Amino acid sequence: MSTRNETNYPIGSRVIVRSNNDEPLMIGELVEWPAFGSNEASTPIPVVKDEENGEKFFCMGVMRHYDEKLITALDKLTPAEQWNVLAEFGHKR
Repeated sequence: MSTRNETNYPIGSRVIVRSNNDEPLMIGELVEWPAFGSNEASTPIPVVKDEENGEKFFCMGVMRHYDEKLITALDKLTPAEQWNVLAEFGHKR
């Protein structure tokens, strides 16, 4: 079963990930969309591989397609401001 997110973010997509914690912004590759739960209505949670260290993790924050202009703008912001921009940006797409 394909979801809207899986269609908009296919495996192999380069993405920007922002945790809601006070951690650095991360750039990585979407590697998996495993479903959590035991039925067809289960929500898939993206797994992203960090470009910097190669570690894989479940993305529970905000994920957006990689864009150099967006990265440049985000680098000037605090983690909380980055979260607000990325969360707002996602709802307008």
